[in-house]
Amino acid sequence: MSLGTTTSYAPPTADVVTRAAGASIGTPGGTALTIAGTNFGPASSSPVWAALGASASAIYGPSPSYNRYNAGTCTVLGHFSIVCTTTVGVGGGLSFLVTIAAQASNPSGTFAYDLPTLASFSPTAPFPTTGGSAVVLSGTNFGPTVASDPTNLVAANYGPPANVDKYSAVGCTVTTAHVAITCTMAAGTGANHEWVID
Repeated sequence: MSLGTTTSYAPPTADVVTRAAGASIGTPGGTALTIAGTNFGPASSSPVWAALGASASAIYGPSPSYNRYNAGTCTVLGHFSIVCTTTVGVGGGLSFLVTIAAQASNPSGTFAYDLPTLASFSPTAPFPTTGGSAVVLSGTNFGPTVASDPTNLVAANYGPPANVDKYSAVGCTVTTAHVAITCTMAAGTGANHEWVID
């Protein structure tokens, strides 16, 4: 005979997010991150988990847009930790929301994709002071193209070493996912300008 009432396990709580020593969180995704917390349930590899038919998933993003990205595979290590892989993305101040058996957690501590690095640009010939010249910046962790992620808006500035923000490039966009940005130079003067990506 049923009592007519129900009982529930406590929902998961998410806390600190860590990565393996030396691991990068590149914008192409695929980095395994460990989320510490409570009430994640038995390990995914355990017979109990298989018998329950339980599921584990996670979304992440900046507050309050926690659903910006869907994490890759999530594996419960035990009641106090879960490992989820990142997907293609950019930015910082990101928090996970973990869902175990249809119960969602609070936002976890924050983490960030690695900052972009600039390795080179082309062409390198002197440019007309009127501006309008297209340049390609090459490097890493530029994120996806706007076509695949409209939120990935990039900007670049350049100028002499003492004032690298003197000029703002125009119409910068990721043209090759993660490794190339194309910008149009502004009108300006001078030599030996350095580039920075925002």
